[in-house]
Amino acid sequence: MLIIVCTVTWFFVTRDLKNTENLLDKLAPVIQVVSKKTQETLSGKKSCTTQVKYSIGTIDPRFQISREDFHESIRKASAVWENAVGQDIFIEQDSGGLRINLVYDTRQESTNQLTKLGLQIENTKSSFDKLKKKYESIRIQYLENKKQLDVLTAEYTARNARYEEQVLYWNNRGGAPKAQFETLEKEREALTVLVETLQIKQENINTLVTTINALVHALNSIAQDLNMGIGAFNTIGKQTPAFEQGVYVRSGLVERVDIFEFSTRRQLFRVLAHELGHAVGLEHLDNPQAIMYKQNQATNETLTKTDLSAIRKLCGVQI
Repeated sequence: MLIIVCTVTWFFVTRDLKNTENLLDKLAPVIQVVSKKTQETLSGKKSCTTQVKYSIGTIDPRFQISREDFHESIRKASAVWENAVGQDIFIEQDSGGLRINLVYDTRQESTNQLTKLGLQIENTKSSFDKLKKKYESIRIQYLENKKQLDVLTAEYTARNARYEEQVLYWNNRGGAPKAQFETLEKEREALTVLVETLQIKQENINTLVTTINALVHALNSIAQDLNMGIGAFNTIGKQTPAFEQGVYVRSGLVERVDIFEFSTRRQLFRVLAHELGHAVGLEHLDNPQAIMYKQNQATNETLTKTDLSAIRKLCGVQI
């Protein structure tokens, strides 16, 4: 009985194993896909087997771009990758998914400031030289005005201290004689005029500082993009953020693209295309002309051969 039971048991186990093997053979392709998706989730990487769902997030009005125009720039940037592989990669939805934002800070403020001055920011050596010449001229003007302001401030501080000392002296004696009172009153009026002069000069200096810092941001950005290997220019009175025009961030299940700065629609297209490339799983490329180059220094709006090769390899497209 024991042998029969063992034999029967073995028979059923063997049959179940064979059925399991057949089932595994049928499920193998499915398991591979599930396993791949699981690995992508754990590693934070993606491939074209998973479409990227996105929505428009925050648009700071100081960028002065409509939601419709921003949407069109995103559509154009996503299409450049989709056309390369002949399939839909990005799917727009009303909310959730990859959030694409326009985040205003000193980077765009600097760009707007230079635009008001009629200065065009381009990632070229000639543009750098022009901005540097303007920077040197305004910095000299700033240093001269700052020196004048310091002298006037010191004069005001000394005169105001003497005035207050005299007022206190005569108040402690029940009031100043008429002649002395008139002298003090004239000094008070003179000090009031001096204060107004100081305020005007300070406002002018503040304007120069804003312009200088805008130029510093542009110069550092161009120098970095062109790999010029020069020391960074220093801002006055405040620190500026890093030079990134945009960034792709993935933290757990939260994904977003933040765009910080652009001066033209072409630049906006390129930085969007670059960050969307990261969103689908592309890494930086060594070709300076590539959309996926680490810096947004080129002007082409079409993918380079290295871009095409990278996206087609990621999506498994054979050309």
